[in-house]
Amino acid sequence: MKSHEAQEENRFASWNLEPLYSSISDPKIVEDLNEVSQLAEEFQRYRVLFESDTIDPENLSPAVILYEEIQGKLHRAYAFAHLMLDVDLENSEKLALMEKIRAKGAEIQSELQFFTHGLARMKDKSHNRILDSDLLANYRYFLQSLKEKETWLLSEDEERIIRFKNLHGSGAWSKFFTEIESSLDFGTLTKNGEVLELSKSKIRALKGSHDYSIRKSAYLRECETYGQMNRFLAFTYKSIVADYQTELERLRTKQGALAQSALEEEISQEAISNLMEATKSHHGLFRKYHAFKKRALKLPKYGSQDFKAPLRNHDKKISYTDACKHIAASLSQFDADYALRGRQILNSKRIHSKPGGKKRTGAYCSPTPEGSFILMNYEEDFDSIFTLAHELGHAIHFSYADENQPLVLRFGTKTGAETASQFNELILLDYYLETLPDPVERLLLLDEQVGSMVSVLFRQTLISNFELQCHEIARQRNLDAQTINGLWLSLVRERNGDGIETPDIEKYGWSKIPHIFHYPFYCWTYSMSMLVVLSLYALYTEQTPGFKESYIALLKAGGSDKCSDLLKNTCQVDLEDPGFFDKGFSLVDSYVDRLEKEFKAL
Repeated sequence: MKSHEAQEENRFASWNLEPLYSSISDPKIVEDLNEVSQLAEEFQRYRVLFESDTIDPENLSPAVILYEEIQGKLHRAYAFAHLMLDVDLENSEKLALMEKIRAKGAEIQSELQFFTHGLARMKDKSHNRILDSDLLANYRYFLQSLKEKETWLLSEDEERIIRFKNLHGSGAWSKFFTEIESSLDFGTLTKNGEVLELSKSKIRALKGSHDYSIRKSAYLRECETYGQMNRFLAFTYKSIVADYQTELERLRTKQGALAQSALEEEISQEAISNLMEATKSHHGLFRKYHAFKKRALKLPKYGSQDFKAPLRNHDKKISYTDACKHIAASLSQFDADYALRGRQILNSKRIHSKPGGKKRTGAYCSPTPEGSFILMNYEEDFDSIFTLAHELGHAIHFSYADENQPLVLRFGTKTGAETASQFNELILLDYYLETLPDPVERLLLLDEQVGSMVSVLFRQTLISNFELQCHEIARQRNLDAQTINGLWLSLVRERNGDGIETPDIEKYGWSKIPHIFHYPFYCWTYSMSMLVVLSLYALYTEQTPGFKESYIALLKAGGSDKCSDLLKNTCQVDLEDPGFFDKGFSLVDSYVDRLEKEFKAL
């Protein structure tokens, strides 16, 4: 390797996946898949459990343990394959391994379907006796949550068909979106005489440029590139909507998508609807923040390309090494054990941070049987530092849950899963506001983070509202590209109001959102969890007695109870409280006021 290439490699972190497998040709992969198949075959002996009207806890316990063992082994292979592929998306060997394991997973899960199906439909008498048994106490909520989903289940054979159908239905269309996106060519852009190769992560960074022309060019290039694939992306999304509706609304309950999302998140439909209505009623806060930005930047016209524009020209790079040091120091101010877990992950070979190439865009934390792995694209700016802190929060959360919950209850709902990640960002923000000596730097950081809060609260619910309306349209008529584009544009313009320029090319903005292709009705959970975290952080800053212990108890609980019950029982946060949403929006509003005050003080 040449010296400059070695220096480039040392700027970032690369992970070592050997705790999972040594390579894609590791014979242990085939051995484990064969073992999983054998265990799944042996597991069929537990079908007899559901042939009688009563099920004894003593007979069920070994079945639950074996079920968990199979899931753990299968997850190890799947995690390794997707981690290998996501840093090298065009590698045919890695893609082949991913497809092989995905197919094997669908086969195994179909063979195990009778078990979860039978648990959901067991007689109430047996169900109650099992829940009361100390033998299965650790799995109580696993059994309870399955029972609550009983009305959504079809017959075992129908569930098997759906599982295989999804390989070539929604799952295939989701994968097709990734194939399209990874092949997009954004071209180049010249900045200060330097020709930059554009990627999605690079465009995101350029939107934070102080130069209006650079921001505008990056925004337009991104929209134009996605617009060139609009026919294909619209057909892909239309197919995902159709597949979703076929399964949930025609084959299962005939209820809408919101009902399924509420069931999965263990939150009432009313709470989700209230969130969307509350967001709409607070559009004034969104416009207030961006009106401040427009004035501060002294722009005659202001649009979404300016949302991340810095208030001052202060192009500072922060190395990945320094980012890790800052995050570790911020966590140390919160709690010693919490910080230790974070440092252990930062110092391990479990993070892949180098940006660009044929790597998957965005960031995530992947929990595996051997601990969590973090993928991100680090661009040496504050935005990237907060992304790293966010994903590290997930990893810390998983480490607590792994030690205290069985595999099947490690993960809570999406709403609960975002708690530690967003909490970490607030801890880091306070740390920087206290330690950064440069007032301009503090102002820029505060603006960036307030902007992020505003984006989470108002963009994520807009996305979910867009999805709901797409489904409603699809029930009535053809969901074509023109309709999808027009709907997105109208929703963005409604939120933006007259003070924010919304050009026609924004109509392609929906196609830049991977979540709607991969995880339908996921995005509102970011807004909900942000409001939860704002409430939790207020308790922390108010030095509420026992808060740290309560917060860590929440993380240790994983998915061992309903998200709303865990929040209420550990930290006294009530999602059903009518004033819950207003409290979070009010706190963000105070941040906007503080931002304007500090700007005027410079």
